[in-house]
Amino acid sequence: YVNDPRGEAVLGRLSTLQPDGASAFVKLGHKLFFSARMDSTHPLHKHLSGLPLFNMFSGRGIYKRIAMGCECKHVFKRQKERIKGEVGFMMFKFCFTGDFLRELLLSTGHWSKDDVKEMFNHGFADASNVPAMVKLYRALADMAKLDPKVFGSRKESVLSV
Repeated sequence: YVNDPRGEAVLGRLSTLQPDGASAFVKLGHKLFFSARMDSTHPLHKHLSGLPLFNMFSGRGIYKRIAMGCECKHVFKRQKERIKGEVGFMMFKFCFTGDFLRELLLSTGHWSKDDVKEMFNHGFADASNVPAMVKLYRALADMAKLDPKVFGSRKESVLSV
């Protein structure tokens, strides 16, 4: 954008705020930089609307050319908490709860009790445990490669959607 002759030279400077995930910074960023949807008349819409998953909100007034993003790890960390939770989540067209997923991982024999415990820890320290998050996502991906027979018969526990 900065070096492309169609970018900054024509449209002006574009800035993005990338908070570290601390709630105070995220709240401030949302207040300042998520106040206006970039509709088709916005000077940046034409250039940014084709980018998958790009935030299409900006600020107003002096903040019009500032967008806000986040580090992907924060998205994955939040999703990890949903996966571990009691409410349930959808995966492979089935609804799972965190307890049931923990049971499935242990039933295969592919993951040790210590590994599963680390993947499903709760609390503040775990929220920043990126290696445990990566381990959980790898385990989920590896589950898709396993023969369904390793999970045993669990028809009464899984709801098909």
